[in-house]
Amino acid sequence: MHLDDCTLAVLHQEQFTLLGGIGPAVWEAAGTCAGEAGIITALSESPDAPTDAVNLLQRAVEDLVTRGLLLRS
Repeated sequence: MHLDDCTLAVLHQEQFTLLGGIGPAVWEAAGTCAGEAGIITALSESPDAPTDAVNLLQRAVEDLVTRGLLLRS
């Protein structure tokens, strides 16, 4: 559930997490992109993406995987 333009609330099992920054974009892209590479490619090619987008996205995906909110395919 979106709380505002940049915060997403996620309830997984009994764990409640607030995603901010690029977390919501990664979470939403995971529903439509094929795997980690697809998420990173789709989001890093956005016109608004910073120059270090790939590195930032890799870290964001790793964080979501570590929290158990995203599974690697």
